Amino acid sequence: MKKSTLIFLTVGLVFLASCNQKTDTKVILEDTETRNEIFNTITSDHNYMTEFMDGMQSNQHAMQMMQGNKKMMGNMMKGQ
Repeated sequence: MKKSTLIFLTVGLVFLASCNQKTDTKVILEDTETRNEIFNTITSDHNYMTEFMDGMQSNQHAMQMMQGNKKMMGNMMKGQ
């Protein structure tokens, strides 16, 4: 009886430990196909894109990159 309880407890702990795994975002984004799918999902959804743009506006590096991109800035000024 003790042996079966110990086995059951071990299996249960392994199961619970496997359910609480952290996902490494950088590993996910290394795959080109997955990265493009994520980008397409964000750009095709109004709410996701709004959140993304808010995040970009609060990020100094993103703002510098946008300011350095004359084509994008020109299109934004034209309302495109």
